[in-house]
Amino acid sequence: VKDVHAPEVVAAVRAAEPDVGVVYGGPILRPELFSIPWLGTLGIHHGRVPHYRGKKTTFWEMYHGEPCAGITVQRLNAGIDTGDIVRTGEVAIGRKSYSRVWREVEELGCELFLQAVLDVGHGRAEFRPQEMSQPRTPLFRQPAPRQLFDFWWRRLLGWPPRGAGR
Repeated sequence: VKDVHAPEVVAAVRAAEPDVGVVYGGPILRPELFSIPWLGTLGIHHGRVPHYRGKKTTFWEMYHGEPCAGITVQRLNAGIDTGDIVRTGEVAIGRKSYSRVWREVEELGCELFLQAVLDVGHGRAEFRPQEMSQPRTPLFRQPAPRQLFDFWWRRLLGWPPRGAGR
């Protein structure tokens, strides 16, 4: 499908009368699509929201020296990574490589996503609004070349040896 928001796609989803929608990656969905399932649409997000919203959040958690990388299953809403939280998990970073942390986050995310879908389907899911009383964090973007160099150089030198965290 070239455009998930094309009228024929939205009509086909509506005709299927889904109970719950699931999204893994892809474009940001608009309300006319994610609001069709009567139980809502769940999406998986690398990163602990609301602190790490946007793109490449596993990278940014490691870049900022966080002790853990997060994964969040959320019910989509009109914002970007602002939906109610259904499940969360964390993976310790330590001295692991980026690819290993990313893989572990992916594996944990698959388990959490499946459990969240089952919880929603069986009516036992708890939807927790995100804590928005703190100042909003920026939407993280693709790292610039200098940030990538910085990251790999510091990882090569054993960073972060200090008591990591923002």
